[in-house]
Amino acid sequence: MTPTREEIDEFDEGPRSARERAADAEQARMDLLGARIDARMQNEDLPPDELERVMIEERERLRRERGEPEPEEDPDWEERIDELNAAAEEALEELAAEDWKGDDEDDRRHPLIDRCQELAMRLHRDIDDFDALPENAHAEHPLREIVDGVMIAGSKLAGALGTRSYPEDWPPPALFAGDSLVRLKKARGLLCDALRGLDSADAENLATKGWRDGVRREVDEILTEVLALIRELRQVLADDAP
Repeated sequence: MTPTREEIDEFDEGPRSARERAADAEQARMDLLGARIDARMQNEDLPPDELERVMIEERERLRRERGEPEPEEDPDWEERIDELNAAAEEALEELAAEDWKGDDEDDRRHPLIDRCQELAMRLHRDIDDFDALPENAHAEHPLREIVDGVMIAGSKLAGALGTRSYPEDWPPPALFAGDSLVRLKKARGLLCDALRGLDSADAENLATKGWRDGVRREVDEILTEVLALIRELRQVLADDAP
């Protein structure tokens, strides 16, 4: 089923709840911190064993720049630690109670992860077969945008969905739903990038029409499922949710 333009656009309207805004803000913070750490490691040509030191220094620098309290001065710090400890203890208890059996664990992985990753691998092979991608093609080349969008979306789906058995543990509780939602929204954006790449490929008549139509149908179906998962998590994080 192809998502309508309205269904896709509704997700550009911003967070729907305070908890979703907090999750987005935390992800933006982590993205900034990661970029600073990467820049220092590269600019100062530091060896890998310096990474931990740089992480600590950059985290502290960001805290000072934002005027945030020391962890021990943060009134919510102990409450957050207690929540995380309780959640970790509950997860360990559940894991110990489960009768996990080799293949059963794979069966409980969300099928959308495999579907997106398998599509990405197939697209990569198809592009090689078509020999339609120039050797030094830039990142904005339509075919590269299609493949990269689906491939990276697959990794975001794995991060959002791969830590829980499905369908028993879905949707996750609010404590974990924010992180999953952030990753799903990134996957949504990447799939939309792949669709834009397909639009450009249509305009330039790249590969074949049959191939483009088939890929568009598969990306649309994955995107439709992602949108449904985002709606579920937004219900978990709604301001009136328990």
